[in-house]
Amino acid sequence: MPWSRGRRHRVRLNKKGDKRNVLIFDLGSKTLDVSLIIENDVFKVKATAGGTHLGVEGFDNRLVEITVRNFVHGYKYKHREAITENQRAHRCLRIACGCGKRTLPSAAQAYIEINALYDGIAFNATVTRVRFEDICGDYFDGSRG
Repeated sequence: MPWSRGRRHRVRLNKKGDKRNVLIFDLGSKTLDVSLIIENDVFKVKATAGGTHLGVEGFDNRLVEITVRNFVHGYKYKHREAITENQRAHRCLRIACGCGKRTLPSAAQAYIEINALYDGIAFNATVTRVRFEDICGDYFDGSRG
């Protein structure tokens, strides 16, 4: 639960005994949990909400989907079914996209490179932070409430 993270940081949040409102935003792999905590001498959870339709996997899935489209567009159309059904290629894409996604908060673009994605064919793609925010815009909007 996100409120437990707030409890762990109590000393840093309340050094002077001031009343604080803390919003804990916990984006997990499959869910988004948010808690509003009002702290004085005792933590009091005022509200907790969550969504099972939001999570890191959703962002990864979007990036994988776009990457597959790029691969198909860059090569022959006949690869589309094969790559989407090929578990090894899909796993490689998911790992590479996850790594690329993690660089976007600190970089304007991420490079997704796989030596042999499918049938010995190397895959290279660049995803900009702006493009990533565009393809995941509905997830970002949903997390804002």
